[in-house]
Amino acid sequence: MKSKFDKKAYDKKWYKENRETKLKYQNQYNNNPENKAWVLMTNAMRRVQRAGGRVESDQESLEAMEKVYQRAIDMTVKTGIQHVVDHILAIVNGGAHSPNNLQVITASENKRKWLNHDRHLRNQHSINIENVNVYLNDGIELTSEQYLSELQGEEE
Repeated sequence: MKSKFDKKAYDKKWYKENRETKLKYQNQYNNNPENKAWVLMTNAMRRVQRAGGRVESDQESLEAMEKVYQRAIDMTVKTGIQHVVDHILAIVNGGAHSPNNLQVITASENKRKWLNHDRHLRNQHSINIENVNVYLNDGIELTSEQYLSELQGEEE
């Protein structure tokens, strides 16, 4: 028996009617420096879950991971060099999104790590790199052609 109150339909209707208010609140929350570490961590958790990776989500792990993300933010502010949170064992290699598998490294080191990882995958023929768009931590998007030419330039 179908209920008179369809929550999904209500939520959709509410969202359409209040979209601007919701986005304004969401932007205020996301751009608040006090929430930055939490926002970065939860976004990373969603990416890991979408990729099929394992995420530790108990309260103790969440608090520890938030501290790692806050450390990356603090190091960026203190040194002026972009620092990011990196998975020691990559998610694609079976690593988990957990406090024990996170480290803070510079964005350039993270990029170098992934360039080497992609080169290894390409040599193993386990990925068709020509169909991949690359998003670097600096917010720069490279086409697959630009990325491949950068890889080939480093090999020489």
